[in-house]
Amino acid sequence: MRRTPDRLSDLLSYPPPVATGEHLTAGRWHTAAVVLSRRWSLLLIVVAVWSWLIWPRFLLAIWDDERSWTVPHGSAFFWIHVLLITVSLLFGTAVGVLGLRGLRAARVRDL
Repeated sequence: MRRTPDRLSDLLSYPPPVATGEHLTAGRWHTAAVVLSRRWSLLLIVVAVWSWLIWPRFLLAIWDDERSWTVPHGSAFFWIHVLLITVSLLFGTAVGVLGLRGLRAARVRDL
């Protein structure tokens, strides 16, 4: 039966991580390296490129929308969309970096 944490300190250290290279067991963290295939790496790069193609265009559309400028420094409509676009571009960048790192690692594995 799986033990549940009783205190905050138990929660922070629960479940205890296993040593690198050990297999995943029930209720344990798996800390071994993650290996991305070339296909998944390419998919991540495509998602990143898609994000960088779509979101800046959406920002231009928001910029041109009359609802964005109902007050001198931009309305809540404008700033909420700027926040959403910024977060999406950050996620797109992170996903792209992971994809590039996966491709680089695949190239090293193939050598």
